[in-house]
Amino acid sequence: MSNNQIMIVEDDIISAEGLKAKLQDMGYPEPYVIHSGEDAVKMAVELQPDLILMDIKLFGELDGIDAAQKIQHSIDKPIIYLTSYSDEAIMQRAKITAPFSYMVKPVRERELHITIEMALYRHKMEQQLKMREKWLDTVLKSIGDAVIATDTQARITFMNNVAEVLTGWSIQDASGRNLVEIFNIVNNSTGAPAENPAIRALKEGRIVGLANNTALIRRDGSRIIIDDSASPIQDDKGIIKGAVLIFRDVTEQKKSQIQIEETAVELDTIFNNAPALMMLIDRKGTVYRVNKYAMEDRDIDYIIGQQAGDIIKCVNAMSIAGCGNGPDCPYCPLRNMFINSFDTGIPIKNAEIVMSTVNENIKYPKTLLVSCKILPMGAKDKALITINDITDKKQLKQALEESEKKYASIIEMAGEAIIFGKDRLTEYNRKAVEMFGLTDSPKLSETSVFMLSPEQQPDGDESYKKYTHLTEETLKGEPQYFEWQFKKADGTLFDAEVALSKVEVDNQPMILSIIRDITERKRAEGELRNRTEELEIFNKVMVDREMRIIELKEEVNILCRHLGQKPIYDPVWQSESKMRKITYPEIY
Repeated sequence: MSNNQIMIVEDDIISAEGLKAKLQDMGYPEPYVIHSGEDAVKMAVELQPDLILMDIKLFGELDGIDAAQKIQHSIDKPIIYLTSYSDEAIMQRAKITAPFSYMVKPVRERELHITIEMALYRHKMEQQLKMREKWLDTVLKSIGDAVIATDTQARITFMNNVAEVLTGWSIQDASGRNLVEIFNIVNNSTGAPAENPAIRALKEGRIVGLANNTALIRRDGSRIIIDDSASPIQDDKGIIKGAVLIFRDVTEQKKSQIQIEETAVELDTIFNNAPALMMLIDRKGTVYRVNKYAMEDRDIDYIIGQQAGDIIKCVNAMSIAGCGNGPDCPYCPLRNMFINSFDTGIPIKNAEIVMSTVNENIKYPKTLLVSCKILPMGAKDKALITINDITDKKQLKQALEESEKKYASIIEMAGEAIIFGKDRLTEYNRKAVEMFGLTDSPKLSETSVFMLSPEQQPDGDESYKKYTHLTEETLKGEPQYFEWQFKKADGTLFDAEVALSKVEVDNQPMILSIIRDITERKRAEGELRNRTEELEIFNKVMVDREMRIIELKEEVNILCRHLGQKPIYDPVWQSESKMRKITYPEIY
């Protein structure tokens, strides 16, 4: 038995009762039954049904489509249209309201049951998707790292706010451009072009880290030092769909590292207060010094002299053989890393490795971000190892990469203009740019709704005052739904339906605007009224003409009788019965 409450909107009492009985036979609770569009709008908000079965043809000022539009402005509920007609014009008009289904009466019980269940399921999935989008949007705004996503041709498809700040490019200006143009990186020491990790990730299909000492040339020509990595974006079948680049400004961190090398005192302070595991080891992996981060609850005398694997509690190190003596130790990524640095003298910066560690006899796989630098220290050099546990960050990064594809697709597929902002249009989708014709104009984020409107609305009200009042009401928590006349970049006016709602971002009130261009619908409605008036006039002329013919025939018959002749025409009542009945056409 289903707990989903259904509301039936049907002006035919017999049909309504039939539907009600069918739904109860299917196991649904007793449905609400409404007989007019006006009552449906009112009761839908009051009763909050899970689904609405709406008859398109209703008596009264509002038909089913009009009622559905008003309901959708107030609540988000799935609507299934029912009608005895399959007229194309009706279907086209109904499509504007984006119903979940469209059924021609009489409906069969099994077909009705399947359609209802599919509509309820689809609506549930859409609600979950909206929550997912909101969550992803919050994460992308809150994350401290810069994020850039590309397609398979390395063209930029997404940038978060941090990426815009670090590169100096807005997403509007950068979108569609080649990544190399926006993410221009060089060796900070030589100024030579550096290999772009995202390009390499697309080619090799794996995570690629930035080269050491990499600097980003910003749009204004200034330079910042960055690090992190790029990863390919793959679908469920492993096919590469693009790449995501996550980086951060490490200019200050780089300066700190230089100071560490130059000043022993500063080295000691930074070493012991660094928010990461740091240790000084020799070529064999023997620990000479560790920072406080590595101590946990262990005694310093116990740690000194052990192997690197003992410090991070590697699974192999915790075995009887000990770190460096197990069968898997020759393949240890951490050991191979510092041995390679000892052999080449080349430091390693933020290399990502995966190791299994043990904590209270429980095995934990961890993703570690490791740096290794060889320090000259008398007869024997030592390696300074820095380890950051990025297991949680890595999982979040993977989740972001998976969700970003869905998020971008949903926004791009939206048929309405979606604008997010308050005084200025902070964020918007591509439909907004197309709708206002601003593709080759100044950035949409530098404009406001007042700049996109004529001075006055069709009702004579000033756009500025009227829209200010609407936004004030929205920020009070009252969603606003209204028609508005906008102005494109070329001065063309167009009509639109606007929905305003308040959202909270970081405890700051903002306004979400959803705009639908209804210019074509307005034109079609006007054309429909004109055609109807023409039909009514033509119909009246035809009726008057027929009545005059009847009168003339009767006068001829009277003259014949006066002359003693047989009437030429049938009696008037027979003529009237043979008249072609002229009625007004029924318009749907």
